[in-house]
Amino acid sequence: MRYAIVIVLLFAIFVPFAPFANAGIVPCGTEKGPDGVVSNPCNLCHLYTGAKNIVDFLLFDFILPLAIVAFLIGGIFMLASSGNPQMLQTGKTAITNATIGIFIAFGAWLIIATVLNTLGYRGFTAAWNEPPICKPPLVAQPPPPPVPIAKKFCYKPSPSAGVPESCQDLGTQEACETGPPGCLDGTCRTSCPSTPPPPLPPSGTLAHEEAKQKLADAGITTSSTGDCSDKNNSHCTSLDGVRQSTIDGIIAFKQECGGGQCTVNISGGTERGHSTTGACTHGNGCKIDISLNTKLNNYVQNSYEPIGKCFPAASVCYRSPSGQIWAREHNPPHWDVAFR
Repeated sequence: MRYAIVIVLLFAIFVPFAPFANAGIVPCGTEKGPDGVVSNPCNLCHLYTGAKNIVDFLLFDFILPLAIVAFLIGGIFMLASSGNPQMLQTGKTAITNATIGIFIAFGAWLIIATVLNTLGYRGFTAAWNEPPICKPPLVAQPPPPPVPIAKKFCYKPSPSAGVPESCQDLGTQEACETGPPGCLDGTCRTSCPSTPPPPLPPSGTLAHEEAKQKLADAGITTSSTGDCSDKNNSHCTSLDGVRQSTIDGIIAFKQECGGGQCTVNISGGTERGHSTTGACTHGNGCKIDISLNTKLNNYVQNSYEPIGKCFPAASVCYRSPSGQIWAREHNPPHWDVAFR
């Protein structure tokens, strides 16, 4: 009988520990990712969960089995007493003590589990409620891969001295690389190269009326589709800010062209609406537009060196002995002249 009681006690004590052999009292810190970093780290919530698991274990998996064993022992003693008052009393005492122990254990469980649940829920929660579910930690997601910048700008370097470089936005990388229109004789880039504005020449610049008077004295006229000279209006022809060297250059051309007999009319100056690409532009007073006419066209084409297509909007370009670049454009038809 004594050995049977010892075996029952050992079974009641050690078997309840089995559920925790694999699961663990605190359900965290057990999983690792491919990089070896713990994927379910412990936090304050797991502290309450672990304490609640310990209390539940002591009551339901340890004390209750011991109480059952105590009831069995007490019953065995009472049945085997056969009128022996000492054995009968021993059995009654075992059953009474087991009953009192159960009430004490359940009372302690009610108090401790209620306190733990209340701390975990941050509000009064009875012991028989489930403990709070610990949320997994927020794992920072890797940043998305950078979006490649489209190479949609067609850049063409200067083909020869005196011919400006060009850079045109073709809208998409596909249009730049494969077309249409494509980027023939150039390279597709993510942006146009920034060119610092050229310094003003020593001769400086002129106001509109001053430049217009100098041209009129040389027999050169000006015109615009809007019949105006507002620099901020693309329909006007403004000479405000034009370089002195540009005015001198067109006056010299007038004197050379057909012995001064060519008609020279300026149809575009420093007003808005022109291209701003390159070092020599309308905006900085380096370029002007000249209307087409037969005598002037023939003089340029027969006297100046053809240099091909110097930028996308030009159909053909010519270079004068003094370095001027005459580019013939068709929208609208005119000469785009760069005085460098």
